[in-house]
Amino acid sequence: MRIDHINNIYETYKKQSLSSTKPVTKMQKKDEVELSGTARDFQAVYKVLSTTPSIREDKVNEIKEKISSGTYNVSSEEVADKILSSLDLKG
Repeated sequence: MRIDHINNIYETYKKQSLSSTKPVTKMQKKDEVELSGTARDFQAVYKVLSTTPSIREDKVNEIKEKISSGTYNVSSEEVADKILSSLDLKG
């Protein structure tokens, strides 16, 4: 086995590895994001829902007035129908 030229091989390899590196340059391109049609639709609905109040103040005030004046009456049949329909037990 001949290893006479190991220094020559090492020097050749060393020159190649040093010369192959390049300086890092700054990239001018900025990141971009493209939303799908579904994502755009979802975003539009989300914006509308975020501005819509979760409590209907007009209904709440109307019921408060009826309760305070003693004119708020609830039909027990309507309450039972709503309970059964929410449980899918109404025939």
